[in-house]
Amino acid sequence: FNTGLLVLLASTVATLVGGISIFAWHGHRFRLWIERRYPEKAHPWVQAWLARFDHLHGQSMLLRSPKQLLPLLALQTCVVLMDAVAAWFSLKAFPFGTGVGMVAAFRLNLFLNAAAALPLLPGGLGAHQVACVLAMRTYGWSQAQSLALSLIGQGVTSLWLVLQGIAALLFAPSGILKIQAEATEDA
Repeated sequence: FNTGLLVLLASTVATLVGGISIFAWHGHRFRLWIERRYPEKAHPWVQAWLARFDHLHGQSMLLRSPKQLLPLLALQTCVVLMDAVAAWFSLKAFPFGTGVGMVAAFRLNLFLNAAAALPLLPGGLGAHQVACVLAMRTYGWSQAQSLALSLIGQGVTSLWLVLQGIAALLFAPSGILKIQAEATEDA
């Protein structure tokens, strides 16, 4: 089951990367095919759709330039490594997580990133929790231990976001303190 899921995830990612690459290099051919198939006068929506297509294709053309692609890949690699390090520290924070290595952190991140695209599941259970259970089951973690890791990780992330929001409300130029000051001046 676990190997099959990993193969499915890897093949999905490879298909997406391949599709985006083909779109970047050969998207103009697809546009010509659309123009021949749907003349603009016959279908009014074609003009709007082609404008969106041109916009997306123009952005994907950036991938053809190694000067722009290599820094993008380097930054994305740094993000993945930082996520893995954060997951590794999260795993080490639990007494039953001391025996897992960095491979477990990468595996956990793989499952969590794949689950981030899924909606909430029935019963209020989130895809994040299911991904944690599936990823850590291989390392002998129980369902309760995996759920604890997931909930504490999401709690810490949520707390950090709330603190950032409070700081923004208090200290941003258009923050709550300025709004309150203007309200008392008007009164």
